Amino acid sequence: MSKKNAPLALPPGASPYQLTAQELVAEAHRIRAARLSDDGSPPRSEDEDVVLDALLLAGGSRGAGGLSQWLQAGGHAMSAGRPFRAADVTLCLQALQRRALIEAVPGRGYLADLALHAERLQALLLRPEARGYWRRLAWMFGGGHGEVDRPLSWLGLRSADEKVALLRLFVHAGLQRAVFEQQLTATLSELDDPLLLRAALTEPWMPQAVAAMETDLRSHLLGQVLDLLPTADPRATLMREWLQQRFQAAPQTLAPDLRARMAEACVQALDFEGMRRLLAGLHGPSLSLFEAAELAYQGQWPQAVVLFE
Repeated sequence: MSKKNAPLALPPGASPYQLTAQELVAEAHRIRAARLSDDGSPPRSEDEDVVLDALLLAGGSRGAGGLSQWLQAGGHAMSAGRPFRAADVTLCLQALQRRALIEAVPGRGYLADLALHAERLQALLLRPEARGYWRRLAWMFGGGHGEVDRPLSWLGLRSADEKVALLRLFVHAGLQRAVFEQQLTATLSELDDPLLLRAALTEPWMPQAVAAMETDLRSHLLGQVLDLLPTADPRATLMREWLQQRFQAAPQTLAPDLRARMAEACVQALDFEGMRRLLAGLHGPSLSLFEAAELAYQGQWPQAVVLFE
């Protein structure tokens, strides 16, 4: 069967209605990628793959000049053995465009849909060298002057897209929470914005990369993002499903504040059994509010009022 007609690869005996939102999104991206790759053209060259990776790490939007700076700073050489020049990068970008993997937009250069390439981007962020990606991107956004690892005095970011791209790499740099917050309130203060964080963590959602983050930092950042998203938002649904899976596998890996946020979502869905599971073993004055909500739903208003007070 042609990839263009590739069916949903469901588990044996499964129905599409039994898949989680996260699984449905992943399957849709798989099918789309299969259709795009089945164009009868020869396989992508190693050079094209390297340029595609650079474009994804740059946030999905960059011209040949900036990408050649990124590649040269990272020590990437072409398969022919020489450094990437802007003209070489342009040829690779044009080849990727012909394959419909990226598109060219006047005034913005070449664009890659990060959602389509989420698995590839996630794999890049899980590499050991990902710890230094954010510094290289900050250097590139600043014009590529001086040494890549020089102390940052200013960023020179030109758009919200650049801020999101840099914050995405910084979030996945393997930092401890204290170091992350110290840097974010100092040199990277331009990135200290909850809306930028929401985009950096959820567009696209990359659960394996999130799982690799330091536990305290991950809990803190996910809590911030969940507070920003409406309960019914698809991004919130993906995050809660992932957190629920982690809770079921190892409850101790979920911080109490995250469990409380998930319990709030259960209350809104009138899932009081799920609420109780999430709150089991937790302590604190706010727990009485959850009990009050369930009593109110049951029509036991006098008891609920006492707890609300």
